Amino acid sequence: MTNYQTSKLNALMDAIVATIQELNCQLNGESVPVVKRKLPKKEQQVDPAVQITVCAAEDVEDQQYHDFTGAMRVTYAFEITIISPNNDDQLTNLDLYTEWRESIRMRFKKPPFVVYYGTDESGVALPVTVFQMRVLPGKFLDRNLISENYDYQMLRLEIVVIEGTS
Repeated sequence: MTNYQTSKLNALMDAIVATIQELNCQLNGESVPVVKRKLPKKEQQVDPAVQITVCAAEDVEDQQYHDFTGAMRVTYAFEITIISPNNDDQLTNLDLYTEWRESIRMRFKKPPFVVYYGTDESGVALPVTVFQMRVLPGKFLDRNLISENYDYQMLRLEIVVIEGTS
């Protein structure tokens, strides 16, 4: 059997996207797309007007020894961003966007959050051991991006995993 592995960072981003999709955030009766990107950025010609973007945060993973066996406690940080048109309108859908933000925050307050990053040579799934999750407020409205005529409302999600010595 062939073993398959992706990075834990990528597996965690995929799991975050899937978890937010399960919340089924809707606008005008349509599900809002949740996408994975390198940056919290909307592609003007490609993306819909409203979307939720998941990306790795700008800062690098924090690594600390967890115990005397050499296991590491690694903190991965992510940004979850609700991107929507502004059109110099500071009121439309404000209640809806804050509801989405709250729903996302509540969903990630604590594990269980099961993530697999591949399989070993015998086909057994390789789990990521999620030790802790923290949702931190991000900018509610990034004022530096208003000139782009879009609202960027952010949350920061930190996922702490335990990585063994193997």
